[in-house]
Amino acid sequence: MFIQLSKKDKASICKGLEQYLSLKRMLARCGKNAILCECFQKKYDGFYRVRRDQDWRKQYFKWMYEHFDTNPSFEEVLRALNSFEKTGGKIEASFASKLLHTLNNDLPIWDSKVMAKMKQFGVVKKTTFRSIKECVDAYESICKWYRSIDVNLYVDCFNCEFKSVDISDTKKADFILWGIE
Repeated sequence: MFIQLSKKDKASICKGLEQYLSLKRMLARCGKNAILCECFQKKYDGFYRVRRDQDWRKQYFKWMYEHFDTNPSFEEVLRALNSFEKTGGKIEASFASKLLHTLNNDLPIWDSKVMAKMKQFGVVKKTTFRSIKECVDAYESICKWYRSIDVNLYVDCFNCEFKSVDISDTKKADFILWGIE
């Protein structure tokens, strides 16, 4: 199998990459204090498309700040987000993975585009889950795929197109999976 990126794919990845690197630079410069910065939060909201009200976002960034150095599990983050007011019991797997990736760049993002690819590859059987346990099991399957040899094709594609970008192999694969139409 060979991956060829269109001009549109490359442009989309470049835009996302610029936003992602900006967030990483802020964290590198300011450490966990960046999380409390309104500028960081605004950029994070824009990049990760956080469309929740101010109260929810305040709880989200507070939790991220408080757990910056604790290496929480996906399940811990899911349960925390599920406990936020105004969540309405909704399982926020995508936002949990984004928070987790911010704390540990070797962990993959769960979003609709990546999940569609994971279903297509047979990594997960479905993309909608009703329980935290189902989400945790699906995320573990995704993490396992990211540790497999299959991911190398996506990492190599990224390295070929974006030679000088220093990010985790997980994020490189994320960008290619996310960027391919």
